[in-house]
Amino acid sequence: MLSIIIPFYNSAKFLPQLEQSLLSQTVPDSEVIIVDDNSDSAQLAALKVVAQTHNWRVIELAENAGPGNARNLGIAHARGSHICFLDADDTLSPQALAQLSQVIHTHPDIDVIAFDMAYQKDGAETIYEMIPGAASALPSTGGMVDAKYALCHIRSGTAGKCYRRALILENTVQFGHLKRHEDTAFTKSALSVAEKIYYLPIPLYHYIYNETSLTNEACCASFTSSFAALELVKRVAPKEKALEVQYVYLIEVIVSCMQKVSLLKISRAEFIQLCERFATEEPNWFQNPYLPNSSKPHRVYAYLAHKRCYTLVKLVNLAENIARKLLRKA
Repeated sequence: MLSIIIPFYNSAKFLPQLEQSLLSQTVPDSEVIIVDDNSDSAQLAALKVVAQTHNWRVIELAENAGPGNARNLGIAHARGSHICFLDADDTLSPQALAQLSQVIHTHPDIDVIAFDMAYQKDGAETIYEMIPGAASALPSTGGMVDAKYALCHIRSGTAGKCYRRALILENTVQFGHLKRHEDTAFTKSALSVAEKIYYLPIPLYHYIYNETSLTNEACCASFTSSFAALELVKRVAPKEKALEVQYVYLIEVIVSCMQKVSLLKISRAEFIQLCERFATEEPNWFQNPYLPNSSKPHRVYAYLAHKRCYTLVKLVNLAENIARKLLRKA
């Protein structure tokens, strides 16, 4: 059985599309667990009406503690052999659960199933590969992916993954109590202990842009949360995946911090301190064997961080910001 875990906070306006998405699934052997994160009484009442109609389980929290905590509680209450996460304002393709169930039926001990995501905004749709670069070596129906490659390259958000529940529970993988990047901590921790990973290069998850979403809120704790997320990964990851975890640090901490230097108005002195911290925590990070095959933007930021080029990092930030604005207008 598949367990679908949905954190819910004042999201009643999205209930019609959520209901349509879940009712379009063709797999009867599944459960829906919605964890209400202390919504307003009217919003919770609306949720209960819909949930009761379809026999969805609703778990109520007495205090608002964020989506990570809600997902942790959902995992604890799940009964399925595998779990996946869905945000209340997103949807699944009608064939999503059927395709995931087929993979589980064929590979009952599969640890993680990754699948692509369609990002929808202003009527436009962009497909994101969940494990960039892996699909070229697989048939269109998907296949097994090297576990170390997947750890390095899988996208960190909660969308587009299905996990074996026992893997999560046995390794105490949880969403950290972080303001940001709790999904990075969970995803990379789970992938660090996973051995069998299947990739479906099909957009089964539909991420619908919502400007009120937590994902779109600027957060000045981003640097702190990036470091904290990787500490959680390191606690779980086995020693034989040290190089892969170091690469995760390189992308999710070093490159991520470099991308936010201008946004967070980091001074030159703070920038130097940041680079010194990188060198202290991961002395040989610039020699990581996965770096040469990384994307060009990642390699550029890595080089500038290694050389501590503050002004150039800000110029690259500016160029990226201009490029994003031009793409939005196009």
